[in-house]
Amino acid sequence: MNRREFLGGTALGLIAGPRAGEAQAPAKVPRIGVLGGTPPEVSSVLKGFFDRLRELGYVEGQNVVIEGRYYGDQLDRLPALAAELVRIPVDVIVAGAAPAPEAARGATSTIPIVMAALHPDLDVVFPVHLNPVVHAPVHSILGACPNVRLMSPLDYLAMQQVLADAYLVLTDSGGLQEEAPTFGVPLLVLREETERPEAVEAGCAVLVGTTRRAIVAEVERLWHDQPAYRQMQRVGNPFGDGLASRRIVTTVERHLSTTKASPFVAA
Repeated sequence: MNRREFLGGTALGLIAGPRAGEAQAPAKVPRIGVLGGTPPEVSSVLKGFFDRLRELGYVEGQNVVIEGRYYGDQLDRLPALAAELVRIPVDVIVAGAAPAPEAARGATSTIPIVMAALHPDLDVVFPVHLNPVVHAPVHSILGACPNVRLMSPLDYLAMQQVLADAYLVLTDSGGLQEEAPTFGVPLLVLREETERPEAVEAGCAVLVGTTRRAIVAEVERLWHDQPAYRQMQRVGNPFGDGLASRRIVTTVERHLSTTKASPFVAA
């Protein structure tokens, strides 16, 4: 792994599964909007997306619906094509190379937009909750993106290694808000408020909320503004340096060495 790696979606507690006894609706066939300059037969980015969809078992017209909109050499049509996908509406928009992602962002603030192709050198590591209510839509939307790695939840040591290798962490996990600064990894907190304000106040974390527009804007800022990124890296961990137990032992030893032992008298 290199440091241009991005860890996201580590805690999905805000997405609740169905309660016991509740009826579950039939599985919905996902409708994917594709926005780009050329169709997948010509676009290498979109071809890779469709190839991966087929590898995952998705067949157009059977278990997935594809709504493709391509502007060709008529760039001025791009905003209207993006708006058309929003009106359908699709469940997610897969945007090809620029300026398609920007047009998609301008057309909607509610439909998820997959823009992994915007930064093909950015690897996204996404540990996905095993709850099928979370697992199924995440894999249907992101499973075909070549630079997005979806994996099962990680154990503690594996997660620490991923944190150490990450370039940026996006999470709503309180635990990761405490751990990521130890590795000098800037953190975006996907909440409207946090019970760990120390990281935000220190400057190693940014409270970005949960809207797609705000999250994308902050990721883009830290991707392009290297001085701001390095400033967050240098803050350190405001929750401690991991040496508390050593200091406690030293203090206890010092206290015992200066305290006279009371004489022991047997009864």
